[in-house]
Amino acid sequence: MVTRDLIDDLGADSPADALTRLVPGVSNVNSSGGSAAGAYIRGFRAQNWSVDGATMRVLNGLTTFNVDAIEVIKGPASVTFGAFAAYGGYVSLLPKYANRNQKNKIQVDIGTDSYYSGMVDVGGMYGEEGNLQYRLVLGSLSRDRAGWKNDYEKATLIAPSFAYDFSDKSRVRVRFSLTDTDSRNSTTALDINGNVLTDFSSNPDDPDNRNLEDGQSMQMVWESELNDEWSMKFNVFGALGAIDWNANNLRSSTTLAQSYLISPYARDYRWKNFYVDYSVAYKNEEIGNTGISYQAVGALSMDHWDITYTLWDTTQYSPWNTRRIDPSNPDYSGLPQYPGKGELIYPTRYILYNNEWLGGAVIENVLGFFDDKLLLSAAVRFNYDNRSSYTIWRTPRTNEPGGTYEGDPNPSNINEAVTKRFGIVYKPTDKVSIYAGSTEAFLAVGAIFKADGSRLDPETGKNEEVGVKLDMFEALGGNFSFTGAVFRINVVNKWRGDPDNTGFFIQDGAQESQGVDMQLTYTSEKFSALLGYFNADGPTDKISGQRAVIVPQTTWNFWTKYNITDSLSIGGGIKHMGDTLSNDRRFMTDPFTTGDVFATYSMPVSNGIMHYRIGVTNVTDDDAVFRMNGASTVWREEGRRVKVSASYTW
Repeated sequence: MVTRDLIDDLGADSPADALTRLVPGVSNVNSSGGSAAGAYIRGFRAQNWSVDGATMRVLNGLTTFNVDAIEVIKGPASVTFGAFAAYGGYVSLLPKYANRNQKNKIQVDIGTDSYYSGMVDVGGMYGEEGNLQYRLVLGSLSRDRAGWKNDYEKATLIAPSFAYDFSDKSRVRVRFSLTDTDSRNSTTALDINGNVLTDFSSNPDDPDNRNLEDGQSMQMVWESELNDEWSMKFNVFGALGAIDWNANNLRSSTTLAQSYLISPYARDYRWKNFYVDYSVAYKNEEIGNTGISYQAVGALSMDHWDITYTLWDTTQYSPWNTRRIDPSNPDYSGLPQYPGKGELIYPTRYILYNNEWLGGAVIENVLGFFDDKLLLSAAVRFNYDNRSSYTIWRTPRTNEPGGTYEGDPNPSNINEAVTKRFGIVYKPTDKVSIYAGSTEAFLAVGAIFKADGSRLDPETGKNEEVGVKLDMFEALGGNFSFTGAVFRINVVNKWRGDPDNTGFFIQDGAQESQGVDMQLTYTSEKFSALLGYFNADGPTDKISGQRAVIVPQTTWNFWTKYNITDSLSIGGGIKHMGDTLSNDRRFMTDPFTTGDVFATYSMPVSNGIMHYRIGVTNVTDDDAVFRMNGASTVWREEGRRVKVSASYTW
């Protein structure tokens, strides 16, 4: 669990940034806007995250303005949570909701790279007993990072929420979220010597070459204890949004070069997402006089998703498809301009990208023996995956007027599967748990296709783990906790990007990974620390024996905080990431280690407390490459940045 206090200490403005700095085995996969959902856990992608238990299949950028905590579930248990619970782990964002103990807060941040951020978080209660609670979170940030993944990024958030207590055993909470992001792609590349170029940014003469995103979402969660044994939960989530991507990228290249082909394109996404889940839980602390306890949970869920996807592409058009540029000394003056001031008029292809109905039913039973010192669990899940799509292509693919669109609707592709999970937990004491688990898995691949237009098959596999948890034992004047696991993951029909066809994917067959994953924490009145370590033999392709692309085999994290006085604290952390393979398997990134430092000071003011923070990320300003899609698409960690924050809480 990454708490709000940890997020504030980190100064993290995106969930992915917080996860990669604090959670072992988590590596970043950057997305549009730089802050969108995306992470690899134990070598496999956590394809879609959840928000308060609902599958969040939105594409818009994410900030931490409205995040109360981030939960990471690893191993076999993660697959129980739905069609998009990936093999390595599952990420759940816990949003800020209206509550009875609201702490109001106003915060402003400034920093290098023209960083500006502001947040307002206020709320209260209504009624004699305060049964109705309300809250409003507002946030805005802006930063420039020329030469990184995005030349600049601007994001705003409006997030009201309400909650009502029908009784002390029944509560409903409702939240709304409106997001807007504005960013501009920055193209990085390797020069002829294989060095990462750091001074190349998007065409400064093209102000319309921007990525614009907006999204709206609503969620309602109703929880009720029906009696001492039965309880229920009803969770509804809906979202819609649009993304206009405009990129002036370098053409993907498989060789080191002094110059690269220019590849401008524009993409329009229009997406909708609806999720509903109803679950019932039963708990009996003792069956008769047997000393055996019993718990059961049953849930039904349905997830609907559709995208309309339009692509305008100049790679087919002369003279764009022959123009080259030297990233180390870019000269845009000789390049032809976009028709219509930044808009490509004639679409190369138009795709109703996907329409999906994904559902499932899960039942989990837990038996407890010997005062719950021994727990045996078994779960079975029915998975339903119904996809339909429609693609029409413009012919001929030229920039001349006219042309026709061709394509026939595809029939619905329905996949059904039943998966099982088993687990055992032994607790010799209240503070020690030894556990083992095994699950079959079925993972919907998503709205992606092969270059021939066919859909990818669902991934299936097996996830096994043995581990130990030591919960807050006292030593050295503080409390320790430890989690450690040995795991093995086997996946069939694993997919990756097609190196020869940008925007499409291939399935290599099978991947296998096995390794260790552990984390040690220590807390005391003065000092706290977190140390995590992950190492895996894989993932590797079982057929070829080659390593999987993008993901590192080793990561480790360290984070610490020391309270010098009740008002003054200092701290910092180190993150290490091992080497990764490029998407075309022709390049290897170097391992890197980055470090952060921070200091905070608090003082009472009027009826509240002022908090001041100064932090420095990537202190050594290392050129840390965490992902490559090819020689002309290099994804790097954020450079050294200084940020100063001031907040008032009351």
